[in-house]
Amino acid sequence: MTFRSQPPKHPPMTDKNDAPPGAALPPLALVMRAALFAAEHHVDQRRKGARQAPYINHPIDVAERLVRIARVTDEATLAAALLHDTIEDTSATGADLTQHFGAAIAAIVAEVSDDDSLPSRARKALQIERAPQLSPPAKLIRLSDKISNVREMEINPPHWPVERKRRYVAWARKVVAALGPVNPALEHRFEDVAAATEKALDALEADETQAGAATPDTLTRAKALASTPPRQA
Repeated sequence: MTFRSQPPKHPPMTDKNDAPPGAALPPLALVMRAALFAAEHHVDQRRKGARQAPYINHPIDVAERLVRIARVTDEATLAAALLHDTIEDTSATGADLTQHFGAAIAAIVAEVSDDDSLPSRARKALQIERAPQLSPPAKLIRLSDKISNVREMEINPPHWPVERKRRYVAWARKVVAALGPVNPALEHRFEDVAAATEKALDALEADETQAGAATPDTLTRAKALASTPPRQA
């Protein structure tokens, strides 16, 4: 699941000095080109958290975690991580990705792209069902994506009820479990993030319950008592 505003309605910028389609690129150029492509296609999108962060922060977060925690150095995997929401959430197509980045990267992105024509419940079920069959690069991206999204439930949550946030974390746990072994360091990080988010939701729910206990009648009595002059000793 992603948290996003509506995709941009205008075409992304293009570089007139782009290399011809299919031209060989140095490894770093491939990753940077993927970052630019993603930034251009997500340019008008925002995350749905309270901070309304630029959407591009999310794919960068996913790719950065693969490098820092999972020690991924494969350029195709990192490029696909940066591009992982472009088919699902922007005007970009699989054919566009094939043209600019090759069939292998386009295929990885397609693996982690939901079909938005399906109802939300069906998309969630398919993520769990298909998780074991994902390629190794797609599994890495899916796991890092879930870490990023679950972490946002704690640090920059969407304006959802606590129970909906709980359901999202529980579903993310099911997806990650269905992936099977992926990367021990990344799996450990997911567990830490999920546990921290669940703890934060527990605290938030407790605060809301306590606040709800202060009914109008209770508040009226409290104000009356506060305004009553103290008796002389």
